[in-house]
Amino acid sequence: MKIAYCTIASANYLPQVRVLQASLLAHNPQAKLHILLCERPEICTALSDECDHAFISPEKVCPAWLQMAFYYEITEFNTALKPYLLEYLLDQGYDAVFYVDPDIEIFGSLAPVENLLHENDLILTPHVCHPMPLDGLKPGIDEIIRAGQFNLGFIGMTNSSEARCALRWWQDVCLEHCLFDSNHHYFVDQFWAAALPSFIQRFHCLRSPAYNMAYWNLFQRRLDFDGTHWLTDDGELRFFHFSGLKMDGPVLVSRHQNRVTAPQGSP
Repeated sequence: MKIAYCTIASANYLPQVRVLQASLLAHNPQAKLHILLCERPEICTALSDECDHAFISPEKVCPAWLQMAFYYEITEFNTALKPYLLEYLLDQGYDAVFYVDPDIEIFGSLAPVENLLHENDLILTPHVCHPMPLDGLKPGIDEIIRAGQFNLGFIGMTNSSEARCALRWWQDVCLEHCLFDSNHHYFVDQFWAAALPSFIQRFHCLRSPAYNMAYWNLFQRRLDFDGTHWLTDDGELRFFHFSGLKMDGPVLVSRHQNRVTAPQGSP
């Protein structure tokens, strides 16, 4: 099976993309990371030359990219292009595609999740896998439900007819409705993508704690360092999602939560 990996970022996020790319290749040397750079075509060309990497420009994946760039703020714009990028790569002859957020670091082989694509057309990771108390801490289960049951920092899709149909629907809603709107509880593309398992029969909910560990589930999962590897309840950590990490306050784990802190001096 021919599988593509991809991510989306604006130029200010390229340092994080470099970490993702290096860590992906370190543990999955056969993988190639396709990067959609959300800048004007001439900037994509210039940065491709400077960084020695052929970035994909928005005009390549979405005819309405310029309209969307003026309509959305930067995070909305980046996420709105996700279903367009997935279909663009499938059109290049790939049998399946994995999208990975640029603030993710890979810590192990992704072969096990690649193997899931032989029997599934859609793979998503839930934000939490165990019940949460209504204790007033953040994130709360009500916030998670409104933001979307699944975290769209990671998604795997195949080139099946059902997946293609779902992608076209996802593109339609992201054209004007990929919004972060607290009054209406919209949370960009993630709000809408919560419906994808209803549209694709061969769906796998990836509940393993080794994948997509982040502030929203860290308090429900084991994470230890044995001096060489990070370990979870399901073996070696596969990837960690550093969403909301403050470089001047890393012990807080994420600016979006107050449930956990990283011990001072921890690796």
